[in-house]
Amino acid sequence: MKKKKQKTEEKINEESTGKKKVEKPKVENNTKSKTNPDIFNTVLKVFLISFISVTTITGSYIYFMSHKPKALKEISENKDFNPARKALELPRMQGTTEIGINETEKQTQITLEVEKKPEEVRTFYTNVMKDKGWTRISSTNTKDSLVDKFRSEKQQATISISQKEDSEVSVIGIVLENK
Repeated sequence: MKKKKQKTEEKINEESTGKKKVEKPKVENNTKSKTNPDIFNTVLKVFLISFISVTTITGSYIYFMSHKPKALKEISENKDFNPARKALELPRMQGTTEIGINETEKQTQITLEVEKKPEEVRTFYTNVMKDKGWTRISSTNTKDSLVDKFRSEKQQATISISQKEDSEVSVIGIVLENK
């Protein structure tokens, strides 16, 4: 209905003036155009946020790289003790396979396998530990395992030996820890 009315008005206008009136179509623009100060403020905010972020990250990185915790200092000062190195220095029976190693700050646990009877393994490690200056402080026999505890000046070792079911394979667990 509106279009018909508009066309009628255009005809009357055209007849009275003799000129055809050309109107530009109206385009509705709902978006607010940004002025130069608005753009400047936005750019400034982005720049400041970026600058603060980069400065914070850089400062954190520099602090992290220069930080030397006491625990690391104590470890580096005590170069005599490295449980993993001590455990790896222990001789192993011929044919021994390393199953796994687990290290913490205070202890190291190594799991080994060898195709020998538990009694043979116990005899081997009893002799090795004695030759290395360790003293056996306890020895326990259970139905499933043999457990020996040894002590040196700075450490304690527990050697557990058990036999796999229906097999000639012995599983050896060695735990070395500080006193």
